[in-house]
Amino acid sequence: YVNTDSSAGFFTNFSGDLYHLSIINSYIKGKSNVGGMFSSVSKVGGEIEYAYFDGAVVGNSYVGGLIGSANCTYAKNCGNYGDVWGTGSYVAGFSGSFSSYGIYDCFNNGNVYSTGDYVSGITGSISNYTVSNCINRGNITGKNYVSGIVSSTRYSHVSSCGNLGNITGEKYVGGICAYNGE
Repeated sequence: YVNTDSSAGFFTNFSGDLYHLSIINSYIKGKSNVGGMFSSVSKVGGEIEYAYFDGAVVGNSYVGGLIGSANCTYAKNCGNYGDVWGTGSYVAGFSGSFSSYGIYDCFNNGNVYSTGDYVSGITGSISNYTVSNCINRGNITGKNYVSGIVSSTRYSHVSSCGNLGNITGEKYVGGICAYNGE
């Protein structure tokens, strides 16, 4: 159980590799950079594999079922089973935002709700990386840029992904991707 007015997660400001960890029946609440397992992850070439979260995650912006925000990291064979609530932007079932490297063979089974923009099943925003073989099974609700897999992409590649959840939003709403910048 974590309840704070700052960044929150089982690990905060993580800079390393992690393999084979599950967190169950947990509640994580914070403001920005809030994740069920990691508030933020930043390690060039870092790896997160076989990591799973089952619980509830609540925050404002950069909120994810597993990761609040990530940079220069690989995530492989990971997943979120819990629901995610946000009041701001970049709220997702897996990672609020993700830049550089990639997300492979990951899933979100939880429902995601936010009153803000960039709300998604896997990640709210991606830049310079790949999302491959990922699936969203949760219902996703947000304002603008709402999708099942990726809300907004830039210089990125999305392949072999699927969405089985209901997607609800006002503007730029998509089953897989809501907006492709370039």
